[in-house]
Amino acid sequence: MIGFANLLSLTRVVLAPLLVFAVLEAYWWFAWGCFVAAIISDIADGRVARLRNQSSIVGAKIDHGADAFFVICSLAAFSYLDYVTYGLPMVIAAAIIQYLFVTDRANEGALRPSQLGKWNGIAYFVLLGCCLAVPVLPVQTNEVLLQLIYVSGFALALTTVLSIVMRAFFSRNQDIAWQESNHDQERKG
Repeated sequence: MIGFANLLSLTRVVLAPLLVFAVLEAYWWFAWGCFVAAIISDIADGRVARLRNQSSIVGAKIDHGADAFFVICSLAAFSYLDYVTYGLPMVIAAAIIQYLFVTDRANEGALRPSQLGKWNGIAYFVLLGCCLAVPVLPVQTNEVLLQLIYVSGFALALTTVLSIVMRAFFSRNQDIAWQESNHDQERKG
């Protein structure tokens, strides 16, 4: 059964293509509405799950997957408009795939985000909000903001790659420790 909290998470999957359409067609206030709705659903889903005692590993994966889908699609639209580097949505996709599948295997299903990964996730939404601000701010602010967004996008792509490398190293060390403990148990048994 899919709970109400998971439905809230899945609203971001529905909102993503709507936001992309709004960005590409320059319906900025509609894009802002999608963005605000996504943030509200992201804040509410975890709280609803805890209040209804519906927190689960599957729910956490739906939440993280919906967040990633939303920011990947949205930032891809802005990369099409040359606001951010096209590489950013790609490294975010690589990071979420690694997070959902490598972390899953290493932690027996439990998701354990790194501090860097957590801050990157917040920064994706902040960067997206900045991208959405450009068309609705006065023209004289746009050039400076666009440069700041582009540089921040590169920095965020680098920290995302760093997060991938750190998770791979941590996962490898966990695999080695797990293999050693299994080997020790086999020798004892």
